[in-house]
Parts: sequence; C-alpha cells; structure tokens
Amino acid sequence: MATPKQIAANQENARASTGPKSAGGLSRSSKNATRHGLTAGEVTIFDEAADRFDQLRDAYFDALQPVGAIETQLVNQMVIASWRLNRVYRIEAQMIRSEMEEQTQKVSDPLVDFIQNGNLANLNESPKLPKNNLGTIFRKLSDERDRFFPLLRYEITAERSFYRALHNLERLQERRLGKPVSAPHVLIGDLSKDNE
Repeated sequence: MATPKQIAANQENARASTGPKSAGGLSRSSKNATRHGLTAGEVTIFDEAADRFDQLRDAYFDALQPVGAIETQLVNQMVIASWRLNRVYRIEAQMIRSEMEEQTQKVSDPLVDFIQNGNLANLNESPKLPKNNLGTIFRKLSDERDRFFPLLRYEITAERSFYRALHNLERLQERRLGKPVSAPHVLIGDLSKDNE
C-alpha cells in the first residue's frame, strides 16, 4: 500500500506530465488503447466501412468477454469470419441484381429494333420481356458454376472458421471457469466442386 507521501509525489509527477511531444512518442501513445492488434483497414475492402467493422468487433468483445491472448485471438477470428459471411451475402445480392440488369438489357423490342436498325420484319410483334424472377436467375447462375460455386465455397469456409473458433472459445472458457470441458465438435461436409 502506498504511503501518503508516495501518493502526493505521484500526484505531483502526474500534474507535471503533459504527455508525449515528439512525433514518435505521439505515434506510440496513439496505440495505447489497442487491445487486439487488429485494424479494420486490414479487413475491410472496397465500399466496406471500417467503423462498421469496429462496431461489429466491439459487439463481439462485449458479448464474449475474452480473457487472455488465445481467447482474444479466437474472438478476432469469429469477427473476421462473420464479416466475411456478411460480404458473401452482399456479393450474392449484387450477383442477382447484376443478372437482373443484364436480362433487362437483353429485352427484345421490335419498335426499338426498327428505330435503331430499320428492321421492319418484327414490327408487328409484342416486345419480349425478360423473366426477372429469382428462380430463373438462380438457375442461370447455378448453370454457370464458375460464377456461383466459388462464392458458395467462400461462404462455407467462413462459416466453418466462425464455428470452429466459437467452439474452441467455449471450451477454453469452460476450462478457465473450472467447468467440465465438452468434446470438440466435428463438422462434416464435402467441399468438392463436382459430385458427378
């Protein structure tokens, strides 16, 4: 326990300190609050907002309360996997939207054909409208396996990473709290591209 004289000396020293002044000192002190060593700028890409990643990470840390380096690393893995899963969902929506736009551009309108090309042959026909429904678009994307299946593999990988980290975190936290540790969970699945 500090003596009253030591406390007074500490308080006097604290009043005299104004913090770092050099560029190097300011740079080092700016990292004082870092608790994970992970910056959103290294994880976010394109139109993703770094502050949204930070909010997600903070929510996971608040909910899971990791203790120590290993638990912290597992929570970081969960956050990144969750972020990647959200990216997969955005990419999927963008692929569907893009396909809908592509189909809409392929509309066959005889009047437009006549105006642009002077073609009278189909002028009495009705315009052929695209079938912009989710089933048609999904079938087309599924038929083009090289476009859709890599996204599915990316989703499965991120999901497995998330649950593997979650299960390991749960086991570590059980051990730390002196509870019986459950057996590791096994994920079964086939990631092969073709099952023909």
